[in-house]
Parts: sequence; C-alpha cells; structure tokens
Amino acid sequence: MPETALPPSINIPEEEGEETLESMVDLPPILRGLDTAGEEEPEEEEIINYAEDEVVRARIQREIIPLLDEIRNRRIPLEQMWASLLKIWTLEHEEQGYAGRSNVYMPAGKKVIETIVSQLVANTFPGDESFDVSARGEEDAAGAILNKGVLAYRMDTAKVRTKAEAFYRQLALTGNSPVKIHYVKDVVFTIGRDRVTGKEIKKEKVIKEGPQFDCIDINCFYAFPENANSLEEASIVFEDISVPFGELVRKSKKGIYSVESVDNLRKGKREKKTRSD
Repeated sequence: MPETALPPSINIPEEEGEETLESMVDLPPILRGLDTAGEEEPEEEEIINYAEDEVVRARIQREIIPLLDEIRNRRIPLEQMWASLLKIWTLEHEEQGYAGRSNVYMPAGKKVIETIVSQLVANTFPGDESFDVSARGEEDAAGAILNKGVLAYRMDTAKVRTKAEAFYRQLALTGNSPVKIHYVKDVVFTIGRDRVTGKEIKKEKVIKEGPQFDCIDINCFYAFPENANSLEEASIVFEDISVPFGELVRKSKKGIYSVESVDNLRKGKREKKTRSD
C-alpha cells in the first residue's frame, strides 16, 4: 500500500456539504496527501523531566529501585523454566540422557510449537482483508470505509502481519507475550548547497512515520505481582531496555534524560577506558 495516499477503493468524491476525509478522521499529513514542504512545524511541548526533581529522584531511589531488584529475584525460577522450554524449540540438550556415539534430538516439541504458530497466524490473517468495519447506520457508511482504510494502513505500516510469528511463538513457549505499540518518526537529514547563493541547505526527509508493533522479550518485561491477570491489576509494570549511548546524548539535549547524568556516564566510560589502557 503506498505511503503517500490511501488506496483508490476509499477515495470517495467530495460533494458539497459532505464531510471530508480530514474532517472525519484525524490523519497525519502523510495520509492526507498534502504537500507540507516549506510549512513550519508546530513547536514541541516542553517536556517535564522528573528525574531532575530531587524529591522525586530521592523517593524513586529509596522506594522503587530496591523493589525492582526484589521483583527480578522473585522471577528467577520462572525464567529458568522459560529457558528450558526455549531449549526444546532450539533443539538443545540440557542433560545428556544417553552416553554413546549418537547425539540425536527428536524435534517433536518444535514441530508442535511451529504448527500452533502457523495455525494462529493463518487464522488471525486469513487473507488480504483480515478485518472489517461496519457502519451503524447509512449515514456512517462513508466513515466506515474511511476508518477501515486508515486501520489497514496503520497495520501495514506497523508490520503486524510480519511480526505476528514472533509474538505467537513466544506466547506458545512461555504463555506470555507482551507487545508494545507506539508511534515512531524516523528522520534523516541531508546537507547540500544552493546553486545560486552557495549557502548550505539542510533538508529533512521522513523515512517512516506511523505506528510500530514490537514484540517484547518476555525476559525483559516485568509485572508485579506475578499472578496479576491484567496490567491494570499489576502494582508495577516495567521493561528493561538497552539504550545506545548516542541516543542518551541526543535525548538528553531534548530534555528527556538528565544532561548531568549522561555527562557522568561519559566520564565513567572515559575513566574505565583509561584504566583498561
């Protein structure tokens, strides 16, 4: 599906007095097919970084950080069981059951898992149109068609079908498979010069803009208490993530991370490198 326009099947001719696509659905510019080149983007809202608040930071270090360590330790037995189940799929021996020349691992468990995964994916996405949007009344018929096109575009942009296998495989192996659905905007900048004036020109090109569907590694996702049936019932939900140092620096300039803390990390890296040299 093209990224600059909706498919022809939902391009409804605009009539006098009829609601337009933009008025009925809140779409980003990339979906409206508008040329936004040269327009000034709205100013970003100021981000409040609570990590810079000494009272908040002290309370987190005093109350939350010790609790996170306890939650990780409580889940170690469960993670060991997940590791054993994963070895069934990867065809790894935990213990050598037979000491001889043959070292064959029967892939019965893996075949069962892959059969379940393929069936789940096929039933979730039976064809090109795996869902439908129905109007409550005749007056909503046009809006239903538009909303279906928007949802199809978003699912295609997020690559839900492509990532469904990993989601279902983790679900079959561990019984849990958390997913993160968030909005991303990947931008690259090109630098050139004006042919007439010779001035340097910096242009922004959007590589991707839209929702993203990510299957989270269950070993990095925590919910407490462990027997919570939903995230709403959990007291604490958190994810362990690895952030490249360059991203820390970039986001600290935007106020997302503390500049002072990132500088301390930089100094720590330099001191560690000096000691190793």
